[in-house]
Amino acid sequence: MKNKINSLVIIALIAIIGFTIAACDQVDVTEATTNGQLTITGLSAHIGKKIEATHHESTLWLVATGRAENFYQSSDDTSGPEKTYPPTINGDEVILKVFYLKNPQHSNLKGKNNGGYHNYTGNHPNVQFTVHTNEGYVFGSVTVNFTNGIGSGVFVPNP
Repeated sequence: MKNKINSLVIIALIAIIGFTIAACDQVDVTEATTNGQLTITGLSAHIGKKIEATHHESTLWLVATGRAENFYQSSDDTSGPEKTYPPTINGDEVILKVFYLKNPQHSNLKGKNNGGYHNYTGNHPNVQFTVHTNEGYVFGSVTVNFTNGIGSGVFVPNP
């Protein structure tokens, strides 16, 4: 009887330790929010394609997509970009959400809300985006002037 009780205590302790370890490595995924918006017109030849646009330069990294998610991993206190969801082109224009990406070379940063996709409200002129499908196929560009994170431009297809 004593051996059965000791065995049950050991099994219970192993279970508690296992659940504790699993809970420590939990990853939380949250919807990224932004006021940034990009309207691209001139897309009627590309109906049915999924679309995203990116702008990368040394001080400004922007991602324009349908929606985006960030992650936070509590075990090492890091956060970063999780996933984007590009919309499908259904007509001549598409409206994308614009996110600012902090520190893209090391996009996983210490702290719960430091890494990942962030609110974009910038005032940047002549921002050139590469327009591509979610599979990475580049099919054109768009140049945009942003005011308070809102901008629009006409799609220019690759030659």
